[in-house]
Amino acid sequence: MEIFSLKYWMDNAPISVDLFEKLTLKEHSVRDLNIRIEQHNLTIKSGYSLNDVSQEYETAGIRYTYYLLFEPDVPRSLDWYINVIEKFKQFIWSHGVIPDVESRDD
Repeated sequence: MEIFSLKYWMDNAPISVDLFEKLTLKEHSVRDLNIRIEQHNLTIKSGYSLNDVSQEYETAGIRYTYYLLFEPDVPRSLDWYINVIEKFKQFIWSHGVIPDVESRDD
């Protein structure tokens, strides 16, 4: 399930590229989540993945994707995950956690 605008919520890019003088790649720290929700016996964590999207001899590129990991204490059904993720999405939208993307320039 996708949470739209998660990249804005996570605040900034985990990497930057400097193209002046030489190509350098710098990794940045990002806002990490590690939230325990006792009511659902669940921990919610955040992270990101990096993928090489380069095309040999033509372009160099890295794509990053933020994700949230929902870790229950015991194995759960798919319906349980869908229910918990929907509740989480409703909570963050209703509490203004995700900013209005229309006001962002990027």
